[in-house]
Parts: sequence; structure tokens; C-alpha cells
Amino acid sequence: MESSFRACGSPYASLALASYFAELSAAVAPPMQASHELHDLLGRALDHIAAKPPSRRAFDHFEAETARLLGVFDPSGATPPHVALAQLCGNLPRSRTGALKALEL
Repeated sequence: MESSFRACGSPYASLALASYFAELSAAVAPPMQASHELHDLLGRALDHIAAKPPSRRAFDHFEAETARLLGVFDPSGATPPHVALAQLCGNLPRSRTGALKALEL
């Protein structure tokens, strides 16, 4: 992944989202296996938040795409992506709460 995301000079919300995206990717990635789709999604997400202001839309899109890639996305909407991901990996990273709070600032 050749991402253009640079931590220095980035708004706090961008850093919070980048941290959560990376931690979530690590939490759901199959152990000891290459996961090219997750790797690509993370790279695109980091590029996006480096180029545009952080947003709840980007946050929700990352969770939904992660759930879709892992086969736990519920297209009916009955189970939100973050709930499906939490069920898959036990608990979501604690950085999720901080990222959501940073988006509200």
C-alpha cells in the first residue's frame, strides 16, 4: 500500500479515523494470511481522508465495505455493519468511540 496519508499536520479527526481504520483492519484480517482486499480498502480509505475532510459518511462506508468484504454485511439493514463486525471479531477496537467523538468536534 502506497498511501499518501501523512500524520503530521493532519486534523485530529483524520488521525482518529486513520487509527480506527487500521485497528479494525488488523482485528478482522485473517491471521497469517494475505488479505489483499482489506489492504486495498485501507489504502483507499487513508488516501480519502488525506485528501478530503473526515466525515461520518467515510466512517460508515469503511465499516460497510469491511463487512461486505468479510461476508457479514446485511443488505437488509437489520444488522448494522459495526454490529456484524463486532460479532465477527469479538469486540471492535476502542478507537471507534474516539473516532466518532472526533467527527462531532
